[in-house]
Amino acid sequence: MIRNLIVLDGSGMPVFTANYGECHSFGEDQTMISGLVSALVSFIQSATGHVIESVIIGELEIYFYQRERLTFVMLVDDKDKNDNKIKIQRIAKLFYDQYGEIVRGGFYQSEMFQEFGNLLTSLNIAQKNCGGRPDCDGCPNSKKTLPVSRLAQFFRRSRA
Repeated sequence: MIRNLIVLDGSGMPVFTANYGECHSFGEDQTMISGLVSALVSFIQSATGHVIESVIIGELEIYFYQRERLTFVMLVDDKDKNDNKIKIQRIAKLFYDQYGEIVRGGFYQSEMFQEFGNLLTSLNIAQKNCGGRPDCDGCPNSKKTLPVSRLAQFFRRSRA
Protein backbone atom coordinates (compact mmCIF):
# COMPACT_ATOMS: atom_id res chain seq x y z
CA MET A 1 0.00 0.00 0.00
CA ILE A 2 1.18 3.50 -0.73
CA ARG A 3 1.89 5.33 2.52
CA ASN A 4 3.29 8.59 1.16
CA LEU A 5 3.73 10.22 -2.19
CA ILE A 6 5.93 13.24 -2.84
CA VAL A 7 6.54 14.99 -6.14
CA LEU A 8 9.65 17.18 -6.22
CA ASP A 9 10.51 19.85 -8.75
CA GLY A 10 13.96 20.25 -10.30
CA SER A 11 15.20 22.25 -7.32
CA GLY A 12 14.04 19.60 -4.81
CA MET A 13 11.03 21.52 -3.53
CA PRO A 14 7.79 19.61 -2.92
CA VAL A 15 5.18 20.24 -5.60
CA PHE A 16 2.72 17.68 -4.28
CA THR A 17 2.59 15.62 -1.09
CA ALA A 18 0.01 13.12 0.09
CA ASN A 19 -0.22 10.86 3.13
CA TYR A 20 -1.88 7.47 2.77
CA GLY A 21 -1.79 4.39 4.95
CA GLU A 22 -0.35 5.45 8.26
CA CYS A 23 -1.09 9.13 8.20
CA HIS A 24 2.32 10.67 8.69
CA SER A 25 4.83 7.94 8.03
CA PHE A 26 7.34 10.37 6.50
CA GLY A 27 6.85 12.78 9.38
CA GLU A 28 5.22 16.17 9.59
CA ASP A 29 7.92 18.34 7.97
CA GLN A 30 7.42 17.68 4.26
CA THR A 31 9.95 20.33 3.23
CA MET A 32 12.68 18.73 5.34
CA ILE A 33 11.99 15.22 4.04
CA SER A 34 11.81 16.57 0.49
CA GLY A 35 15.24 18.14 0.94
CA LEU A 36 16.66 14.87 2.26
CA VAL A 37 15.16 12.87 -0.61
CA SER A 38 16.41 15.41 -3.15
CA ALA A 39 19.92 15.25 -1.67
CA LEU A 40 19.84 11.44 -1.77
CA VAL A 41 18.78 11.40 -5.42
CA SER A 42 21.52 13.90 -6.34
CA PHE A 43 24.17 12.07 -4.30
CA ILE A 44 23.45 8.66 -5.85
CA GLN A 45 23.32 10.12 -9.35
CA SER A 46 26.61 12.00 -9.00
CA ALA A 47 28.40 9.16 -7.16
CA THR A 48 27.33 6.33 -9.46
CA GLY A 49 26.11 7.95 -12.63
CA HIS A 50 22.87 6.03 -12.22
CA VAL A 51 19.36 7.08 -11.27
CA ILE A 52 18.19 5.62 -7.95
CA GLU A 53 15.14 3.36 -8.27
CA SER A 54 14.45 2.20 -4.72
CA VAL A 55 15.72 2.04 -1.15
CA ILE A 56 14.66 -0.46 1.53
CA ILE A 57 14.42 0.77 5.12
CA GLY A 58 13.18 -1.92 7.47
CA GLU A 59 9.64 -2.85 6.47
CA LEU A 60 9.32 0.10 4.11
CA GLU A 61 10.50 0.71 0.56
CA ILE A 62 10.95 4.07 -1.12
CA TYR A 63 10.61 4.16 -4.91
CA PHE A 64 11.91 6.96 -7.11
CA TYR A 65 10.96 7.85 -10.66
CA GLN A 66 12.15 10.84 -12.64
CA ARG A 67 10.14 12.23 -15.51
CA GLU A 68 11.05 15.44 -17.25
CA ARG A 69 11.40 18.10 -14.53
CA LEU A 70 9.90 16.14 -11.67
CA THR A 71 10.95 13.37 -9.30
CA PHE A 72 8.21 11.13 -7.95
CA VAL A 73 8.86 9.49 -4.56
CA MET A 74 6.57 6.78 -3.21
CA LEU A 75 6.86 5.16 0.24
CA VAL A 76 5.19 1.73 0.34
CA ASP A 77 4.81 -1.05 2.88
CA ASP A 78 4.45 -3.96 0.46
CA LYS A 79 7.23 -5.87 -1.27
CA ASP A 80 5.91 -6.26 -4.83
CA LYS A 81 8.82 -4.55 -6.60
CA ASN A 82 7.48 -4.96 -10.15
CA ASP A 83 4.01 -3.73 -9.20
CA ASN A 84 5.46 -0.74 -7.35
CA LYS A 85 7.68 0.23 -10.29
CA ILE A 86 4.65 0.12 -12.59
CA LYS A 87 2.55 2.02 -10.04
CA ILE A 88 4.98 4.94 -9.67
CA GLN A 89 5.32 5.21 -13.46
CA ARG A 90 1.52 5.21 -13.78
CA ILE A 91 1.28 7.94 -11.13
CA ALA A 92 3.83 10.04 -13.05
CA LYS A 93 1.90 9.55 -16.30
CA LEU A 94 -1.39 10.53 -14.64
CA PHE A 95 0.25 13.60 -13.09
CA TYR A 96 1.60 14.72 -16.45
CA ASP A 97 -1.72 13.93 -18.17
CA GLN A 98 -3.44 16.24 -15.66
CA TYR A 99 -0.81 18.92 -15.14
CA GLY A 100 1.85 18.53 -17.81
CA GLU A 101 1.21 21.88 -19.50
CA ILE A 102 1.36 23.69 -16.17
CA VAL A 103 4.59 21.94 -15.15
CA ARG A 104 6.24 22.55 -18.51
CA GLY A 105 5.22 26.21 -18.30
CA GLY A 106 7.26 26.49 -15.12
CA PHE A 107 4.92 28.85 -13.27
CA TYR A 108 2.95 26.98 -10.64
CA GLN A 109 2.26 26.67 -6.93
CA SER A 110 1.80 23.40 -5.11
CA GLU A 111 -1.82 24.28 -4.29
CA MET A 112 -2.63 23.81 -7.98
CA PHE A 113 -1.99 20.06 -7.69
CA GLN A 114 -3.78 19.14 -4.46
CA GLU A 115 -6.73 17.47 -6.22
CA PHE A 116 -4.32 14.88 -7.59
CA GLY A 117 -4.58 12.91 -4.35
CA ASN A 118 -8.33 12.56 -4.86
CA LEU A 119 -7.75 11.32 -8.41
CA LEU A 120 -5.44 8.58 -7.11
CA THR A 121 -8.01 7.42 -4.56
CA SER A 122 -10.85 7.54 -7.09
CA LEU A 123 -8.82 5.31 -9.44
CA ASN A 124 -8.01 2.98 -6.50
CA ILE A 125 -4.27 3.52 -6.92
CA ALA A 126 -4.04 4.79 -3.35
CA GLN A 127 -6.37 4.53 -0.38
CA LYS A 128 -7.25 7.25 2.08
CA ASN A 129 -5.59 7.41 5.47
CA CYS A 130 -5.68 4.05 7.20
CA GLY A 131 -8.21 2.74 4.70
CA GLY A 132 -10.98 5.32 4.81
CA ARG A 133 -10.89 7.90 7.59
CA PRO A 134 -11.60 11.37 6.21
CA ASP A 135 -8.64 12.74 8.20
CA CYS A 136 -6.16 11.70 10.88
CA ASP A 137 -8.22 12.78 13.90
CA GLY A 138 -8.63 9.84 16.27
CA CYS A 139 -6.47 7.54 14.18
CA PRO A 140 -4.31 5.29 16.39
CA ASN A 141 -1.54 5.40 13.76
CA SER A 142 -1.35 9.17 13.39
CA LYS A 143 1.60 9.38 15.78
CA LYS A 144 3.66 6.70 14.00
CA THR A 145 6.33 8.31 11.86
CA LEU A 146 9.56 7.53 10.12
CA PRO A 147 11.52 10.49 11.49
CA VAL A 148 13.83 12.41 9.22
CA SER A 149 16.64 11.90 11.74
CA ARG A 150 16.30 8.11 11.37
CA LEU A 151 16.49 8.42 7.60
CA ALA A 152 19.55 10.67 7.84
CA GLN A 153 21.29 8.15 10.11
CA PHE A 154 20.50 5.35 7.67
CA PHE A 155 22.02 7.25 4.75
CA ARG A 156 25.11 8.23 6.75
CA ARG A 157 25.71 4.54 7.58
CA SER A 158 25.15 3.58 3.94
CA ARG A 159 27.95 5.90 2.81
CA ALA A 160 30.44 4.58 5.38
